[in-house]
Amino acid sequence: LQQFLSAHRKALLIAQDAFRGSDHFAVCLRDRMHEGGGLECRQLVRELKAAQIPLPAVRAFWADAVDPDDWADEEEPQVDLTLAFAAPIALLSNVLWCALAKDLGISPKLQCSVYLLNLQAGVALFPYDDRGMDVVGPNRSTLQQLYAQHRSLLLPYDLPQMQSTFGAL
Repeated sequence: LQQFLSAHRKALLIAQDAFRGSDHFAVCLRDRMHEGGGLECRQLVRELKAAQIPLPAVRAFWADAVDPDDWADEEEPQVDLTLAFAAPIALLSNVLWCALAKDLGISPKLQCSVYLLNLQAGVALFPYDDRGMDVVGPNRSTLQQLYAQHRSLLLPYDLPQMQSTFGAL
């Protein structure tokens, strides 16, 4: 539990800075499932409700066909389903909780990839578990600011690439 809470606290610190000045952020949920995976969709809606993340009426939902070579079972077609919506900044902690809990046996959790986007600032966050969170985007100045501000939280395996992009710490 402490490991999870530490990951959540660190991710929230970075996310709050990445979304500073914004009153909303975009949530993008993506999952691969068998065609007609209605049960998985209902489970996603239940988990959002359990996390007190209301699904707004204005949202986008689409499916992308998966190449047959990438199907888990060669006889069952798969699709990548994506659900995207705007959420108030007050739900940042809830969404991060669900994203980080995915592989850790903590509920509520979302059994899909969770992306948090600041479309105005050009920054995307991909929190994946207690090991970290990717922060990417075309806004070099925002990324450099986050890099400098949160250098104590950087993971060593990507450090050489970050240093070549933003300079040594």
